[in-house]
Amino acid sequence: MLHDVDSALSEAKGLLDKSRGRVIVAASPLAAVTILPAMISRFVRTFPEVRIDLRDVLTDQILQSVRNGTVDIGIGTFEKSETELELSTLYEDVLGVIMPNNSPLASRRSLCWRDLKGQPMIALSRSSVFRPLIDSTVRAQSIELGETRFEVGYMGTAVALVEAGLGISVLPERAAALIKQRRARFRRLTAPVVSRPMTLVTRAGRSLSPAARAFVECLSTARLRST
Repeated sequence: MLHDVDSALSEAKGLLDKSRGRVIVAASPLAAVTILPAMISRFVRTFPEVRIDLRDVLTDQILQSVRNGTVDIGIGTFEKSETELELSTLYEDVLGVIMPNNSPLASRRSLCWRDLKGQPMIALSRSSVFRPLIDSTVRAQSIELGETRFEVGYMGTAVALVEAGLGISVLPERAAALIKQRRARFRRLTAPVVSRPMTLVTRAGRSLSPAARAFVECLSTARLRST
């Protein structure tokens, strides 16, 4: 306890005079490549001597790392809440479809889930937290999708396969930032609109360091700007 108090006091002094500080963040690959680079850049401009360690890992690893205290903050999309963790929503990520520019669906301004009938699919693997949500929505709408040509673990892989013209993929809206070759486009899916929250996770009952609190405030500011 005395060591923790001493470390907190030392870190607080360092943060105030911009001389020290470290924040360890575990994030999903999607969050790490889309929302976090700009947030980290904005933060380090304000606190140039505070070090941000970013670990892009899978969902289970994020929760475990926050739980055992090896990271300060976790960011990702999770299946359900954990009693020993504190979760707060950063934003809602709406599901939609990424399709090649030459897809018959690409000319439409709006799409609903039933428009996916018969379309060749590039699916997320069953380990993805989005997969059960997608499958349950398709079942509820009684939609017969086309052939699943690929089943992949990473959204970047799904987007690349779409850009190669190999099918369409249902992904969260933030994944549209992964489109690199301008050979594909994103449309939100309606009827119904389906979303999952991108979530900030910390360990319940544990105080964040001053540096970590400052980073959380930066995230919160970005959340307010986006709403």
